[in-house]
Amino acid sequence: MDATSITIIVGCIAAYLGVNAFLIIFRPELWDAKQRRAHEAKLAADAQTGTILGSFASAIFAAASKNRPH
Repeated sequence: MDATSITIIVGCIAAYLGVNAFLIIFRPELWDAKQRRAHEAKLAADAQTGTILGSFASAIFAAASKNRPH
């Protein structure tokens, strides 16, 4: 990587941190809303993952029960 690429990456990180710092200091209600949306998105992703894993476990259990000698 050349110096220009590194400068662009560092500048983007600094801009991101600067915007978040501005929100925390001057507009905490916007920061709270941003955090709440991120938390809700994480909960939705966790629920979807749980549903997929539950379906997978259910299918394994059903297959194991079907092949079990009586």
